[in-house]
Amino acid sequence: TNTFWYHSVPVRRKVLSSRINLTFRRIVLDTSLKTCQDSL
Repeated sequence: TNTFWYHSVPVRRKVLSSRINLTFRRIVLDTSLKTCQDSL
């Protein structure tokens, strides 16, 4: 979910030029979930 993500660059008084916001996320596979194939 996006609950814990900040989607902006913090305000800074001394920055006069443009800035770029890069967001990196890690996707973790939940291996505890079973698929139809696993139950056969």
